[in-house]
Amino acid sequence: MITYAEQTVSRPLSVPEYAGFALDGVASLQKVARNTVHVICPQTSVRATLSRRLVEHQFHAEIYAGMDEFLEFSPTAGFILVDEEVYCDPTSSFHQMISNAGIWMPAIVFCAQPDVEQAISIMRNGAQDYIAYDCSGTRLQQAIETARTNVEALRRKQERTQEAFRLISRLTQRERQVLERIADGMTNKVIGRELDLSPRTVEIHRAKLIVKLGAKSASEAVKIWLVSTLEN
Repeated sequence: MITYAEQTVSRPLSVPEYAGFALDGVASLQKVARNTVHVICPQTSVRATLSRRLVEHQFHAEIYAGMDEFLEFSPTAGFILVDEEVYCDPTSSFHQMISNAGIWMPAIVFCAQPDVEQAISIMRNGAQDYIAYDCSGTRLQQAIETARTNVEALRRKQERTQEAFRLISRLTQRERQVLERIADGMTNKVIGRELDLSPRTVEIHRAKLIVKLGAKSASEAVKIWLVSTLEN
């Protein structure tokens, strides 16, 4: 993780700005944790600019050059301010990565010039907001405060999704195939025909997957499947 020194490139810290670091007990630690913003961006100058502005608005900034550093540090509280290129990396799913690491924090995406169509795509993908990195201090603070109100709902959603993934991972490949087709509304006979199985064999797989998922019925098993696929 990159040191706090980047935040002081242009001027020294004032006493109010440094107050967040003078930890004098559990209450102070909790306050800093609640107001910590984790800035993930490969560009040093942008990290420094955002960090200075966050400190000006009484937030504690932690900065990272990329996802590897962030996941290595594995923070447990605060908010994520992430560069658009990192968030939209086609080689990996941002939300899947942080979920797998047990990190439940809202993410605000930033870029040089936000695009309306991209904003829609990013927000649909789970980001709390989409802003320009050089937006006004008021806009930056508004985005973080909005994320703060949604943090508990986000935590519950991610915990639910992670639990669904855990349960689905118990199933064999054949059981997953059967469950996926049950979710599509297929009958045992149709599923059997598609998978080249007898209806009786499909029924056995159906009964086993319901038990493995801890579900009370096939419809409850389908709900678990949908959570694992739609809430990712």
